[in-house]
Formats: sequence, C-alpha cells, structure tokens
Amino acid sequence: MKREELLAPDSYNLVEEIERYATGDGKLAILWENDQGEKHQLTYDELIEHANRAANSFETAGLVKGDVVLVMVPRLIEAYVAYIGALKAGLAVIPSSEMLRAKDIAYRLNHSDAKAVIAYEPFMDQFEGVKEMDNVVKFVIGKSGSSWISLVDEMAAASPEYIAAPTKKDDMAFLSYTSGTTGNPKGAVHSHGWAYAHLRTSAEHWLGAKEGMLFGQPQVQVGKNGFGVRS
Repeated sequence: MKREELLAPDSYNLVEEIERYATGDGKLAILWENDQGEKHQLTYDELIEHANRAANSFETAGLVKGDVVLVMVPRLIEAYVAYIGALKAGLAVIPSSEMLRAKDIAYRLNHSDAKAVIAYEPFMDQFEGVKEMDNVVKFVIGKSGSSWISLVDEMAAASPEYIAAPTKKDDMAFLSYTSGTTGNPKGAVHSHGWAYAHLRTSAEHWLGAKEGMLFGQPQVQVGKNGFGVRS
C-alpha cells in the first residue's frame, strides 16, 4: 500500500466513513445483545439520525468545534451514538473506563481543559467530589440529577439533521490517556487523519474485516436505560 493512499483529504471528518452507508436501504450497523439474550439493533440510517440529534444537543448546550468531552459510557449502542455525534460536531473525545475514580477524572478534566462530560447513569457517583465538574457541561444517559442534562430528553427534542463541523485531517478526534503506571497519565492525540489511515490498514490487513461480516465485542452487565429515540 502506497503512503499516499493513507493520507486523508485536507477537509475530513472520520464520521464520513460511517455516514456513507446511511443510504436508506436499512443496512444493519450495530447489533447489541447482553448475557440475558436481550437484543437491540440500529441501521446506519438510524445511527446517523441519532448521532445528528446528539450533535445538535451538544451544540445547543454551547459546545463548539474543538471542545473536548470526556465520555464514560459502556459498550451500549448509546456510546456509539454519543461518540459519532461528538465527532461530527467537531468535538474531541476522551474515551474513559468506568474504572476511573475521582482523582483520575479530575486529572483528565484539568489536563485536557474538557468542556463537557457524558456519563452513564450507574457511573454518576464516580464524579462526586470532583470539583472540576462545576466547570463542565454534564450530560447523563439515564435519569438526570439537578445539575445533569438528560441526553435522552435533549435528543428527543433535537433535529435529526446536522451539517458536520468543518474539520481538517489534523484536527483532534480522540484524546486517549495512558495508564499512568510511571507517573501521571499521558494524553495521546489521534487526529481525524489518523483514523483515515487506521481504517485502511488495521481493518483489512490486520483483522481481515470485509463488508458484511459480523464482529463482536464483550459486553458488561448494564441496565435498560436508553435513548428511546425512534427514526
């Protein structure tokens, strides 16, 4: 593979790679199933519609292109919607494990100058005592508290249409933190252009992924709270 084939266009948003399958033909994007056999699925058209609603919700809350958002949501369909909506809005995502504690969260919010947090309701207590939370927009998937915004409710009222932010290939898409075993965690920047190259190398050449294949990831035990937004 030639190096030139791994270079993204100057104007590029990685959500384009997903959105091109939202052609109205009902192609399946995500199939979720827990250990109790409960299933939920989303087509590409539904996934992009939900992501558009999320992007509009973030914009309504005052977030703008270039802002950083910390996301602590397990592998639910809602996590993918939140990620895609944030990326389409030009936000940079900090993927965060539910194993993080108050000091870990505080460090990431301070170091990244994050402007928002998206959390799954069962993990909300992990943000208690984090003084930096007073300065960020707080979204929750599930029931909202007095200072948290229900992303579920906001999306239900938001438009299903959204024009992607004018991101460049060098704009930050993800800010991933190391484990910090030898000191404070280090923030590793992944740009939209990195995603362009990664998709064209790892998926096909490392994983052998082909269109139409079904790939699985282990799920954690979670509740039933969801967006409840229908196309």
